[in-house]
Amino acid sequence: TFAQGRWYFGCYGKPQQLLITDTDFRMLGRHNWDCSLGIETLPGGRLLFATGSCSDSTGCNGKIRTAIPDAQAGLKLLTP
Repeated sequence: TFAQGRWYFGCYGKPQQLLITDTDFRMLGRHNWDCSLGIETLPGGRLLFATGSCSDSTGCNGKIRTAIPDAQAGLKLLTP
């Protein structure tokens, strides 16, 4: 998603990472955040992101969380 002048990419793989670039796709940050199921902008500078996992014994699950951009950590979780 594009928010606050930056691109946010949730990436699959191990570890799952959040990549942040500027408008010219120059790397600004690589962070250990699982946003692999999607990122979307919300009003007030917030971001909505989805995470999930699958297990043979329990099936698949997912979570939706809200955060704000953070220069050091990539994201800062917001509590409901």
